[in-house]
Parts: sequence; C-alpha cells; structure tokens
Amino acid sequence: MRRYKDDKILPISPGRRIFIDGIDAARKPDGYGIGLLDLSAAKKFLEDYEKEKGVYPSYLHLIIKVCSLALKKYPEVNCMLKGYKLVQPSTIDIGISVAGEENIAPVAVIREADTKPLHVIIREFNRISQEVRQKEKENIKKLDRIARWIPGNYIRRKLVAILINNWRVRRELVGTFQISALSFRGVEFMLPAVITTTALLGMGGVAERCIKVGDRIELRPTVYLSFQMDHRVLDGKKCVYFMREVGRLLQNPHELKD
Repeated sequence: MRRYKDDKILPISPGRRIFIDGIDAARKPDGYGIGLLDLSAAKKFLEDYEKEKGVYPSYLHLIIKVCSLALKKYPEVNCMLKGYKLVQPSTIDIGISVAGEENIAPVAVIREADTKPLHVIIREFNRISQEVRQKEKENIKKLDRIARWIPGNYIRRKLVAILINNWRVRRELVGTFQISALSFRGVEFMLPAVITTTALLGMGGVAERCIKVGDRIELRPTVYLSFQMDHRVLDGKKCVYFMREVGRLLQNPHELKD
C-alpha cells in the first residue's frame, strides 16, 4: 500500500463544520428536469426596460419576477413540508444563491416577490446580495463561537438537523422557493447540489446557440433551465406545468405588468 507522506491534512474550523452538517441534513432532490429556452424576446424586453426605467436589468432579475408569477399561478410548487402536513406560505419569498467565499453560497431573499415590479426587484436584489456577501464572514465567525460551545460532533449534527428540518427556519434563511444561477462562460447548465425548499430552479450561462425557429436554424440567446423537486410534495406533471409557465412568460415578457 502506498504511503502518501507528503499529503496534507488540513483542519476545518468549527463554523465550517456546521456548514458541512447543514449539507448532510438538507434533503436531497428527488427529481430533475432540464430544458433549453430561447431568450430573444427577453433580451429585447430588457434592453427596452433599461431605457425606460433607467435601471440595469439582467436575465436573473427577470427570472426572479417570472418565477414569482408562475408560483402565484401554481401555488403548490410554493408549498413547504412540515412532517406529514403541508404548509402553504402566505407569501412568495424567492431565495437566490449569490457568489460567496464559502462552499455554501449565501442566499438573498426577495420577500413577496410577486407583488413587486421588476425595477424594485432589481434594486432590492442588488442591495441584499451585497449585504449577505458582507455578512458572510461575520456569520462564519459567529458560527465558530457557537460551535465551540457545542460538545461533540454527534450533538452538533443533531442540532443542525433539527434546525434545517424546521420549515420556519428554512423559510427565513432561503425563502419558499430557490433560484441558483451561474454566469460563467462555458457552463452549459447546472444542477445545484443542495435543496432546502420544495423546488429549486437552476440557471446556466446565457449563450448564443443555434436553434430551430420555424423552418430555419438561427443563432439566438438561449439558456438551460433545470428544475429540482421534492417528490414527497410534487409530481412531474405539476412541475412541467410550472416550467411551461416560466418559459411562456420569458418568451412573452410584455405580460409583466410593471
């Protein structure tokens, strides 16, 4: 047997151990779906919107708004599981993973997203995402202090599991529906690894791709959207309806009343 004497064993801080426990405790997704979507109409809409409102909208901003409206039409996708009961939240709170320094991305939550016009969502998301990035290091330090007072790995894991499985805690931390997006060039699509809501939408990088338009092949802006669901709550049929509505609104963005 080889001896890897030059390998290094690096310690993990108590705070990061809680992150690891959180991933272990989070429910793993039970079902996936992936689709390619034409964003030509969305691109034109965003360009016109920027000129009209004086704000810089991105595809992610638009998808936040579109998902909130699709959730309003299909509220069962916005449900949360509580033991053997379903919780139907009174609001649509969308959590968006933002790039951070830890292995678990901080989440910016837009409360009551379906009631807010797009330009409000843009400004709110930009502000909140900066805040959660700044708080990330502070939160790690707090977790380090807390973890040192918890005796043993077993007790810590149990406590983290109890918190993660509490629907009120999940709703406060990540909202009632999650979006995770990648903007890196060359990343076709993504399947986010952790899901703590009933459903999660993954957004890959927007890129020019050749697609069939009528009888022609055209180069258009496109994106891969993935969908993950908790099969204990949802079935594939409901998810298909939801994703169709997301796609329909992205291809008909003029329906967004702002």
